[in-house]
Amino acid sequence: MAARTSAGVGVGVTITLLGVISLTLFVLTIVFLSKSQSLQGELRQLRTETDSYITTPERNQDDVRRLRDAAGRANQSLVAYLTSSMKNTMSRVTGAASDGMEQFNSKLDAALGGSGGNLLGALRDRDSQIGTLQSQLTQADADRTTALANLAAETERTKQLNASHQATIAAMNSDIDKYKAEIKAYRQGTNQAKLEMSKHEGELARKFEDERAALNENITKLQRESLIKDETIAKLRGTGRTQSLSAKDEFALVDGRVVGVEAGSNQVYIGLGEKDHVVLGLRFAVYNGGTSIQPDASGNYPRGKAELEVIRVGTDSSVARITSETAGNPIVKGDVIANAVYDPNKVYKFMVYGNFDSNGDGKSTAQEAEDVKATIKAWGGQIADDLVGDVDFLVLGSRPMMPPPPPSTAPIEVVREWQRLDQIARRYDELLKEAQATSMPILNENRLYTLTGKRAGLTAR
Repeated sequence: MAARTSAGVGVGVTITLLGVISLTLFVLTIVFLSKSQSLQGELRQLRTETDSYITTPERNQDDVRRLRDAAGRANQSLVAYLTSSMKNTMSRVTGAASDGMEQFNSKLDAALGGSGGNLLGALRDRDSQIGTLQSQLTQADADRTTALANLAAETERTKQLNASHQATIAAMNSDIDKYKAEIKAYRQGTNQAKLEMSKHEGELARKFEDERAALNENITKLQRESLIKDETIAKLRGTGRTQSLSAKDEFALVDGRVVGVEAGSNQVYIGLGEKDHVVLGLRFAVYNGGTSIQPDASGNYPRGKAELEVIRVGTDSSVARITSETAGNPIVKGDVIANAVYDPNKVYKFMVYGNFDSNGDGKSTAQEAEDVKATIKAWGGQIADDLVGDVDFLVLGSRPMMPPPPPSTAPIEVVREWQRLDQIARRYDELLKEAQATSMPILNENRLYTLTGKRAGLTAR
């Protein structure tokens, strides 16, 4: 009995303990379950926050792993490592560690000029430009060194030239003093010569009056002899000798003939040309024959049946236009022509001076005066070197252009050239005044060509 009671108590205790343990386990299960749910909520929140920094797929990327390993070697978290790297990068690139990517991009675009390139490329381009500029600077320094050397050489040459110029000026001053002395002596001699010439002039005036009186007496004598000769000529006219003389005079008045008539063109051809010194504008009277040129009792010659004017000159013949013509008496081949002042045998003498444009290029030079002289010689004229008494025409080109007077420091060659040109210009003015004073005909280049019937370069009109 006592044994069953003890066994029952033990079973009861065991059941009680099992009940307590079960209750405890239940309570603990409820507590752990509640704690687990709380931790899972916290875990989800942590995962959400972690994903905002880096997602699970991103953790498996190679570049992220390399960054995580670098952060581990620096004993830093990945975020701390990235933050530190960002600050260092911004400090070195933009100069401000607190700049973010927006400030970085803005400053980078401003530095690149909005080209959208990358920083390293821009740095490479900048380095290339710097290298180019350095190369240019090196070349510029070399050029500067060369220029300084040339400047030094030119300075030395200038000094030598100045020394030479000073020596030249000193020599010229010495010559000027010598010339002054000679001029003074010449002036004294001139004054003495004037006195002697004045004395001689009085003697010549008296001698001239004596000679004029003698000449007047001789003229009176000659006039008396002329009257006697006139009476003799009047007597001889009745003997028939007059006709012989008249025929000779009429033939002498004939200058040429009409060698062709161009019907309907108002033009004729005459047998005179360049070799006969025919010029443009020369006029001729037309007669039927030499006997038609017969003077009347007063010595006046009859008017021709037509008038001609030369309009084109050839070598042996010329073309003339008919300026007037008698009705019913036309010009025919064989008619004679005459001009009272025209003489094909007259040889004119010319003096040529100045600058000419004989080749027609618009530039007048002294050398082309030789071409003008050649034109005159080919025409049959003669050339004179000075305005002597038998010169018929003075042919003046353009006056030589004078440069400004050289400074006192100019080289002696420049001074001498200016003096030479000055003498040429003075001679030009002297010839012009002398020709005007003596009423000598003055021709320019165009008038000369009109007279000779030729153009520049010996080309016939």
